[in-house]
Amino acid sequence: MPFMSDYWKFLGNSLYGSFLSRPRKYRNIVLCKTKKEFLKHTRKPSYKNFRIFAQNFCAVECLKKEVTLSQPIFVSSFVLDHSKLHLTKLFWELKSHFSTEKGKNLQTLQFDTDSLIIKVTTEELEKDLMKLSHLFDFSSLPEWHALYDASRKKVPGLLKIELGGRVITEMVAVKSKVYAIRHLPWKKPTHLGVDGVDVPPVPARSGPTRAGVTSPAAADTQLTREEREREGGQEEEQEGWGVMRRCKGIPSSTLNKDVAFRDYKNCIFEGFKKEVTFFAIQSDGYYNVHTVQQRKSCLSAFDNKRKILEDGLTTIPFVIDLEGRETNWPEPNDDPGSENLQTLIELMETNAHV
Repeated sequence: MPFMSDYWKFLGNSLYGSFLSRPRKYRNIVLCKTKKEFLKHTRKPSYKNFRIFAQNFCAVECLKKEVTLSQPIFVSSFVLDHSKLHLTKLFWELKSHFSTEKGKNLQTLQFDTDSLIIKVTTEELEKDLMKLSHLFDFSSLPEWHALYDASRKKVPGLLKIELGGRVITEMVAVKSKVYAIRHLPWKKPTHLGVDGVDVPPVPARSGPTRAGVTSPAAADTQLTREEREREGGQEEEQEGWGVMRRCKGIPSSTLNKDVAFRDYKNCIFEGFKKEVTFFAIQSDGYYNVHTVQQRKSCLSAFDNKRKILEDGLTTIPFVIDLEGRETNWPEPNDDPGSENLQTLIELMETNAHV
């Protein structure tokens, strides 16, 4: 259920956020109905501000006389660092499994503090995932799926299959928190005695790959700006296909209505930029709610978190030495961090127990 899924997510986030609270910003708010009460509180040394709501009714803001620093901020720092360490350990175990056997490979497409999207090359995906079942929560899969298992549902620290077993045919990762995924609908396996669902064929595409992105065919890219505006961002997809769009700061309803999957690809291959307009409900801080119209930059090829190499597709982290100079960039095929990754994990675990 979406409610229960959001409930446990917000419960964990609120616990983490409680350790980040700043008691020095806490205030005492006193509601005054008479002039005597108002003068009493505004003459205090702790007085800060007041706000009039109506005739003979206002609120006076005062600083707290005593502040108790009872929230250990270092706990929140440890939670954030430990979550990154845990995800790194999970990735290392996945990489070790798919890198030791011939004909198998693993490539990172997109990653965040608590999530990652990977491309796996294998002919026995279900068998490989079964061997790694101790790392996964398969409760998001349909009950008829061969890997379905509800015994580890909502267990913290496990990986969950986001699309619930749908086949991903194409992905465009523009930058952090800006990506789009094209996937096929449910396809029930015939070996379970259930009729399979007919799915449209995957169109052939050409060109280099980057983070799961294939260079679009010529007919797919030669669109004028007038044609894009005439389409209104609507996706010309075959029946049964689905697209998941993500862009931080933009409502999903606006993305689904005004941004096409093609726009994500054109952002990378053509430097296409797109702005969207949407309405939102905002408060001015004094309990006055307004409906405002906002216009934001939605898609842009500019990335200030990772360095884009000369091919325009591959990205690597920025490398800065202690004196602030850029060091020599490694080759795209090199992975200098993977060789010492296990040593780094052991070192961080040792320091955590000290």
